[in-house]
Amino acid sequence: DVAEGYDGPLYLEIAPQTFSVLVRPGTRLNQLRLKAGEPPRLETRSVGVDLAFENDGGIVGYRGRRHAGLIDLDKVAGHDPADFWEPLRAQRGELMLDPGEFYILASREAVEIPVDQAAEMTP
Repeated sequence: DVAEGYDGPLYLEIAPQTFSVLVRPGTRLNQLRLKAGEPPRLETRSVGVDLAFENDGGIVGYRGRRHAGLIDLDKVAGHDPADFWEPLRAQRGELMLDPGEFYILASREAVEIPVDQAAEMTP
C-alpha cells in the first residue's frame, strides 16, 4: 500500500534465484501497476499438471538450468532458451520435483484470462 499523495522513490527487492542477471541503469526488471480503490474479486479455479502430455515430444515442462550463464535483460531475443531450460519428460506419469529448483509445467486444463484482467503489453 502506498499512502495517498506520496511523492518519493519506490524500491523493489530483486532476488534472482535461478539465473544470473545483468542489469544496467534503466533496465526494466518488473512491471508495476498502481490502482486506486478496492480490487475486483478474481475468479479462482484449480489447474492441474499434465504429465501425460503427448505433444512436443512428450515434454511436460522445463526446469531452469542453474548457473546457465548470464541473462542480459537489455538483449531482447538475444538468448537461446535451450541454454537456460532443460526439457522434462514424465516417467510412468510421474515427475519428481526437487526442492530449490525452478519449474515451468504444462497445465492439464486450458486457461483463459478475461481481457479486462489481462496485463497490457507495452513496447
